[in-house]
Amino acid sequence: MLRAARLKSDLRARSITETLRHNHELHYLDESLLGTPSQFTARLRMTSERPSLLLEEIEDHLEDIYCDEDSIELRFVNVETLRMAYREYSTIGQFSLITSHDSCNRDGERSAHLVCEVTVIESEMMIVLDSSHMQWEDVFHSLTVDFGESDADFEVRRHDQLRKRQNPTVTAAASSTDTAETTKISIPLPPSSSPTPDPSEAHGDVGFKYLDTSIIPPQFPGADNVAIRGPSVPDGFTIKCKNCTAKGTINLFQGSFTIAQANGSSNNTENIIEFFQHGYLELRVNGLEAHVELESSIKPSTSLTLYTVPLPEIGLPGFQIPGIAVVGPIFNPSIRVGFQLTAAFDFTYGFDVIVPNNSSIIVDVGNVTNSSVTGFPDTKVSAIPFQSKFDNISLTASTSFAPELLLGISVFEGIGSAGAGVFFDLPTVKATVSQVAHVDAKCDPIVNTSTAGDISDDIFGSLTNIVPEVDFDLGLVAQAELRAGPFSIEKVDQWTAVKTAFTLPTACISFDTGAKTFVAPTASASAAGGGGSRKNAATAGIVNPLMGIVRRCGRFEAVMLVLALVLGFFLAL
Repeated sequence: MLRAARLKSDLRARSITETLRHNHELHYLDESLLGTPSQFTARLRMTSERPSLLLEEIEDHLEDIYCDEDSIELRFVNVETLRMAYREYSTIGQFSLITSHDSCNRDGERSAHLVCEVTVIESEMMIVLDSSHMQWEDVFHSLTVDFGESDADFEVRRHDQLRKRQNPTVTAAASSTDTAETTKISIPLPPSSSPTPDPSEAHGDVGFKYLDTSIIPPQFPGADNVAIRGPSVPDGFTIKCKNCTAKGTINLFQGSFTIAQANGSSNNTENIIEFFQHGYLELRVNGLEAHVELESSIKPSTSLTLYTVPLPEIGLPGFQIPGIAVVGPIFNPSIRVGFQLTAAFDFTYGFDVIVPNNSSIIVDVGNVTNSSVTGFPDTKVSAIPFQSKFDNISLTASTSFAPELLLGISVFEGIGSAGAGVFFDLPTVKATVSQVAHVDAKCDPIVNTSTAGDISDDIFGSLTNIVPEVDFDLGLVAQAELRAGPFSIEKVDQWTAVKTAFTLPTACISFDTGAKTFVAPTASASAAGGGGSRKNAATAGIVNPLMGIVRRCGRFEAVMLVLALVLGFFLAL
């Protein structure tokens, strides 16, 4: 939770006549990071139609401050300032007051009050403000929240910064505390796994590790709450993570959002609010890698059937400004698999993926099509070698690491919410496994053995050819919702930020029946496995040695060589 703070440059004494304004800046920060290079802060820029007073700006003129349920007492240090304040505050009519003081609110927080009447008691050097508690959404016409790392010089607001009034009565303070405790801030988009996100953990670890763990059917920790997305899973269909690991960090680096609320009847939905009219969230990713190696035991299927397995969600650091806003990101890893094959068998397959360091995603909440992505298009993907104890395989396999990154924003104790979602296919590797005949060691077909090349080249009767393709998608979704009386206004935008496809190197392998494994095609391995490797000369029948010479040297050179041999023979006689 962020604490109320002030810039040290704003601690100068202010004139009473400067303090009633229609705009204020409120600062909050994570105290545990105060003064560090990763100091995390939030700035609230607020404007209002009703003038408002930030009480901490006039502390230099005050001896004491005391809040009761329906009044606030301000004791001044001299009569001149007292009279000036009374003239200023009593002629303005109603105004808003923001406190961050003992007996007015909990330490480290701020609260808002509506002042309806001002009374002066010169004998006690006191002004009494008749007041009532206000909800933050009723105070300001517009709110902009900027957050991220800052190197500015701050001071944390503390209750002991004024001499406390010596009053043994604690009823008012207890009442204030009870009111504050009834405030519950939730984040509906998405629900946060942590009730109070902690920004002191500046970088969120998204790592996980599943070794020899079944994912279909799910048998990992937390699997009781997992619902596999896809058609009904047939009996005997099992997919295991032989080794599914990920590591890396995702940091909610900075962001900003603006809520502009208009005046008007609550029955006029068009005039209630322009919700999240401006806003962005920037995420930075470092060291993100994944190794997805699956063992599968599946039955024949005439079509490519896809299943998505959600893994346990990972809560990431966010922040909370009490009574005003809460931001909470969640990382939802998942694995998507699908197969099409003609016969039942077991096999192992997968991929490695590496996302470049300092990759970033900037989500424009107001207009998602203005979002941007850097680094992710340069993600590196490599296939893990295919293995099985069966030969003569015909198969189409699709494997994806498909995480979701959800960011939820809730403002004014849930009256409004916004969410941004980043959806990855990081990547989808689709591989076609088939048998090919009469090919070379690269699974290229031999068209004409008489011109196939060197006499020592191998021709294989049967090899297994794997052709992998990669699809890489990154989509963004932004959603905002406002609840105002009987009305609910919702806006949803979607945009595909990155969509690309490319091929990986083709794999050509031979099945070793003795070892019951796939190996690189060689003459010995092929012979052991009955693959039918033969020399080009054997395929052509009786070998004429001069044909090899002709192929290598050309017809003219071969003729000259023959003449030389004949001439040498006669000279020898």
